[in-house]
Amino acid sequence: MKTVGLRGRTVGLLALYLLALHGVLAFVVLKTNFLPLARKTLGWEPPEERNVALYQAMLQWPARDRAVPRGAVVVLGDSLLQDLGADELGREVHSFALGGTTVSTLLEGFALLPCTNRAGCIVLGVGANDLKYREPDVIALEYATLLAALPAEVAVVALPILPVDETCEAVTQRPYLSNARLRELDRLLSERCSKRALTARVDVSELIAKDGNLRSDLHAGDGWHLSDEGDRVLGRAIVRAVDASKR
Repeated sequence: MKTVGLRGRTVGLLALYLLALHGVLAFVVLKTNFLPLARKTLGWEPPEERNVALYQAMLQWPARDRAVPRGAVVVLGDSLLQDLGADELGREVHSFALGGTTVSTLLEGFALLPCTNRAGCIVLGVGANDLKYREPDVIALEYATLLAALPAEVAVVALPILPVDETCEAVTQRPYLSNARLRELDRLLSERCSKRALTARVDVSELIAKDGNLRSDLHAGDGWHLSDEGDRVLGRAIVRAVDASKR
């Protein structure tokens, strides 16, 4: 009889434990941000466009802005340009590029960068991240607003929207990334650049394979971030375009 009683109590405790465990799981899933975070981690949902880390980094701009001399090369854009350092672009370059930047967030932070008024050249590379949140035609309208906000007397070297390597699984898991959408966005941004004086585009043909994909030997394996060699190739192309803008 004692054995039966112990078994009964054990089963009861186990049932209570399982009930409590399911309760905790239900709370985590339904009452917290667990599901959105999980979707973002798995690439099923893009990260928030406006996040604390991005704006905290922007708040550091004014102190750095004051150190930018007249005639300097100023870099604005997203992680594609943030990943380029002095080895690729030169030590006289002052970069304010931040990973995750969109045209929209750059417009919001632009007032913190009066150095653009005394720059010798502005390198601009932004727009691809916007595809997570907006369609190409809407992005192009905001891009035109950004170009209009740049000082008319300062040369701008614009980075085209690079293709991705669609053979990579990480790319296929992100529906907002497709070369068809990227090409359409690049076409629209190119049209906006052609309407602004003192604006040239970087020749990025060396980064693109014959099939239209980003070259597999020049990206970091995910299909869109560049490898170290890819950074060097892009850096050389940007330097050539900057040098040409000074002639």
